[in-house]
Amino acid sequence: MVQRLMPAVRHYMTPTLRSIMPAYSTVERAFQLAQSGGCQSIEDLRAALSHEGYSNAVAQTNSPLVRRQLLGLMRARAVDAAKR
Repeated sequence: MVQRLMPAVRHYMTPTLRSIMPAYSTVERAFQLAQSGGCQSIEDLRAALSHEGYSNAVAQTNSPLVRRQLLGLMRARAVDAAKR
């Protein structure tokens, strides 16, 4: 069954469509940005995501659990940078 679906998926995923679609989900990219040290707050993070074309940045980073984890990563990165 999977083999029958694959040609349809390949046809749907044209090179143009692949270049428009982000490589990562909004939450995955948010965690990458938080770990990179480029963002100092949730607002910075949302602005960076919006700039990269993630239109649902606010909704995807609004969960209390996700916000807490992102803030923890950003704070840990800031502490590591301060130690150096």
